Amino acid sequence: MRSPMATWTQIAGVHGGGSPIMETISLNAEIDYEAKKNIAKYLAGINKELDQSKDLNSKPNPLIRK
Repeated sequence: MRSPMATWTQIAGVHGGGSPIMETISLNAEIDYEAKKNIAKYLAGINKELDQSKDLNSKPNPLIRK
């Protein structure tokens, strides 16, 4: 299972002394904010259904190990 925190840990561990802004940009590159917004709207009761069918076809990033 891929995790944004795992990605953050891997990038932050090797990023070194570069620009904090570029680190933030690289950490946020893989995050699907639309999916997060849809989950939040579902939990808040704005949307009555949660469609996660797009996530069923996603494959784990081979660079991220468990």
